[in-house]
Amino acid sequence: MQGVCADGPGQSKITEMISHNGYYGCRVCEFEGIYYYSDRTCTYPWSIYVQTNPPFRTRDRFESCLKEAEYLKNIGDKNINVFGIKGVSPLNRLLFVPTQAIYDYFYLCLEGHMKVLLKEWNDIHVGTNIETCAIIAQFDDFLCNIDYPHSIHRRVQCFRSFNDWKATQLRLFLIYLALPFLLFFNHYFPPLLIYHFSLYAIYIRILCHFNEKKNVYDARLFIETHLCRFPKFYPMSKQLLSTHCHIHLWQQKMSMSTVSKNSASQRVVMASSTSATQYRSSSEYQSSSQHQSLSQHQPSNSHQSPSVRRSSNVRQLSSVHEPSYVRQPSDVYRPSSQATNYFGPIRSSIVQ
Repeated sequence: MQGVCADGPGQSKITEMISHNGYYGCRVCEFEGIYYYSDRTCTYPWSIYVQTNPPFRTRDRFESCLKEAEYLKNIGDKNINVFGIKGVSPLNRLLFVPTQAIYDYFYLCLEGHMKVLLKEWNDIHVGTNIETCAIIAQFDDFLCNIDYPHSIHRRVQCFRSFNDWKATQLRLFLIYLALPFLLFFNHYFPPLLIYHFSLYAIYIRILCHFNEKKNVYDARLFIETHLCRFPKFYPMSKQLLSTHCHIHLWQQKMSMSTVSKNSASQRVVMASSTSATQYRSSSEYQSSSQHQSLSQHQPSNSHQSPSVRRSSNVRQLSSVHEPSYVRQPSDVYRPSSQATNYFGPIRSSIVQ
């Protein structure tokens, strides 16, 4: 077994990890998140992520948290959250959850982030006055008069009914229609918002259609800039876990060996785990092309793993947000060389 893929609630259930609306919801890193009281949800702002630089989940660290969660369960605790872990899943015997419980862009990008953006675009032209209705009518006329290839059966027609769009329609709009649509109606949308969305569209298109690791690595700058400027165009409450997890998609793609394609969508999946390193130049990248698969417990040719670079600014847990039932695991976290076996390239934060 190389990985498991499901939507957010499904992943939470089968992996025994916190869902998207709780603290430490990310399966890849130990980002605590901040509770947003007005919307009663846990947000994962990019600015806090860059500031705290949360560590990736290593095998040693993950196993110590599993033991702690099991201990709390045995003594009768009900609401368990040990850095996002609620209990011991049977999948822990088969795979390493942080790297093999796959983030799928079908749910993360199409059903998640894209609908958030579409809702905000609709809210720019909210109301039923004559002027607004005329603008929406132009949008619908534009979508209805697109000359689609005969192979495309689910077509985008009504801009207001984006909540009823199927995943194939959301994919069609995201990858092919959104940028021409925004540019055609640039007098109805802020220019910087169009630029901001173009960063996201380019990022997703690269992950879907390019398999060269150099191209995938270079795509990280698009999503980092998109997330950095996200609060300028969208409410703070929209910086959800699904928004944060986009930063891990390129790392996931870097560590995969294939791109799974099915009739519903192209899925960005992880087929194996890689060495952890922070690529600083193209020459360093080329020298780091060798990867070790963790999912297959078979002997492999030995090679020297690149060194791990981590920021000294390791996040300390906030006593305000930490539930009283969460104890610190008995093993104090220590950066381990074993981390190089489990994770893809460490993020590189853009200059603010």
